Amino acid sequence: SINSIAFASRSFIETNSTEGPVVQIYARNITDKINTGVYKFNNWEQYFESVKQRDQLPWWSYSKEGYTEDVSKLNKVLSLDLDIQTEDNTQFLRFPDKLDKGFYLVELVGPRRTHQIWMQVNDLATYYTITKTDTILWVNSTKSGNPISNAQINIIDTSYNYKTDGQGIA
Repeated sequence: SINSIAFASRSFIETNSTEGPVVQIYARNITDKINTGVYKFNNWEQYFESVKQRDQLPWWSYSKEGYTEDVSKLNKVLSLDLDIQTEDNTQFLRFPDKLDKGFYLVELVGPRRTHQIWMQVNDLATYYTITKTDTILWVNSTKSGNPISNAQINIIDTSYNYKTDGQGIA
């Protein structure tokens, strides 16, 4: 139908390597499955370059949300049709299997357009707060729930480098 639409609610997500990812979406007038492709970046540098390319578009530009990465240079690791699930009025796609740690591009092919999501899979949870004078970063393991001590924090494109303390704080 011409009024059918499907897209992810966020363009960037993080998930852990112990369970299948869950992607929140918005879908209207779609009762079928969503064709989903998963592509793996070779490394974090390739992932970061892809994000930088997308971010060259102005934040207010509609074309930024419609930006699509050329997947021909990526390794397709998964292709499947996922059912749209709903719980508490929230629509989502649940992947049946976990993904290996790494950096991915998830492509949702809807009836009117393709939507891409940049996904990072790792077993770390980071929380941060930023004020005018300070920034605090807290790193924990998603497997154990414990703080990660001595984690190296490098702020990309800067010379700022930090290490977390015994409480996982930098």
